[in-house]
Amino acid sequence: GDKDGFIFHDLYTAGGNYYGYKAFSSATRLSTVTDGVERLTVDVNGKVGIGTTVPAQQLEITKAGTAGGAIIRLKSTGETSANNNIGKIEFYNSDTTDNSAGIMASIKAIAGPSGGEGHLQFLTDMPSEGADAATVALHIHSNANVGIGTTNPQGKLSIIDTASSNSLRKFHVGRSTNAGLYITDND
Repeated sequence: GDKDGFIFHDLYTAGGNYYGYKAFSSATRLSTVTDGVERLTVDVNGKVGIGTTVPAQQLEITKAGTAGGAIIRLKSTGETSANNNIGKIEFYNSDTTDNSAGIMASIKAIAGPSGGEGHLQFLTDMPSEGADAATVALHIHSNANVGIGTTNPQGKLSIIDTASSNSLRKFHVGRSTNAGLYITDND
């Protein structure tokens, strides 16, 4: 049963609640328990569950939507200045078959001009082996303007393509590369 195995820091109460760490004799999981409820679980496959005892992925965080849902917070401490990294999620590819292991993409929050009001950026295009993805593919400004190809969007949607061989084609809507709606500039 749930009381099999061993307990570190056993604070078992008369009401049957465990506080501390608990390992199950069936070797299926190691759990952290507070107030008699398993809060953190590591299963036999190394999957970590917070709010669940049967995580389906490497990390699964579960909380009822009626209780606010599951939230992950990346917290920066101390003073920040413009463009300081506040938090970042990295997507690392360790495949070395073509010597390109590294951070292939990332999502990061950066501080605004006063260190407060931040922006959100989606980065792609790892410039060289082992380097971080460096191209800001999408920038969401603190004023809700969105930039594609720019970190300084001047309208609700700014699309800038300075690297394209077809510098006139800025925006494309259509079913193929040869059809659809094109918005261009005629500088």
